[in-house]
Amino acid sequence: VVTQEELSSKTGENGSPTWLSVLGEVYDVTPGSGHYGSGSSYSIFAGKDSTASFVTGDFSEEGGKASLDDLPTNQLGGIESWRKFYANHAKYTFVGVLEGKFYDKDGNPTNELLKFQERLSSAKKKRGETKR
Repeated sequence: VVTQEELSSKTGENGSPTWLSVLGEVYDVTPGSGHYGSGSSYSIFAGKDSTASFVTGDFSEEGGKASLDDLPTNQLGGIESWRKFYANHAKYTFVGVLEGKFYDKDGNPTNELLKFQERLSSAKKKRGETKR
């Protein structure tokens, strides 16, 4: 389990690795530090969990902290796609889960994550019904 404090120190500055979190899953993206390092387009993601920003395009600090409850259902799959992107990336590695919004101090999913997963599952079922 990764703490907020530990994650916030992994921004690629001063020789540190570059970590980011999506849905509370922490990944070492140091090989892509050109994308996530200071002054880059996606520096908002380095050293924090900015899950909502992956689909809203709001790369401000406030945008990164937005509640997933406020997202339209059709954007939930986008978040899941980004999570899978990092999970399956050949050069990025999974570090652990982030204590906070999506996981508790013992690494168990929080109600926030379970609620997101339920909304995503419902959205997938709905799309499946409309494709028939």
